[in-house]
Amino acid sequence: GGFRRGELIGLTWEDIDFEKMTVSINKSVSRTSLGQIVKTTKTASGNRVIRLPRQCFDVLRKWKAEEMELSMKLGTKWEGYRGADFDKNPIFINLQTGRRMDLDTPGHKFTEILENYNKNVPEDEQLPLIRLHDLRHTSATLMISEKVDIETVAHRLGHSKPSVTMNVYGHWLKEKDDQAADVLEKMFG
Repeated sequence: GGFRRGELIGLTWEDIDFEKMTVSINKSVSRTSLGQIVKTTKTASGNRVIRLPRQCFDVLRKWKAEEMELSMKLGTKWEGYRGADFDKNPIFINLQTGRRMDLDTPGHKFTEILENYNKNVPEDEQLPLIRLHDLRHTSATLMISEKVDIETVAHRLGHSKPSVTMNVYGHWLKEKDDQAADVLEKMFG
């Protein structure tokens, strides 16, 4: 989805529309001297509704069922909502308490997953050790490479204007333009 880390950690089940296969980004989590807080998105245009592939919702359905089961297993240790209010719970939780996951956990887990994967495959099949945030850039780059218009890419990323998207990803477009020029030179050179 190209979401920011704080946007993902801020998601609750109320933000998921399983029928329309959309995710509403309407808040973000950040760290302050008082700990993690839920706040508004980075910009007004950060509030957005994004449609995701069906596979994402298949996984979300399974995770929601597992989270509901976990809330029962934890009993009094569960610090989240129950019953009719269950959808107020965060999607990404601490598995021991049901509380919202720490902002740093996804990045640490992502690195751990990459490292574990790379230990079990030949060197030429290993994945690059990238930051979790780099998947946001990958999402944008893939959309641009598939000729999704820049306004749509900007909206999906929550950028205030397409010019922000161009400022961040313009170098990639320049590289693609250089590649196109090289192809033409080979053809006509």
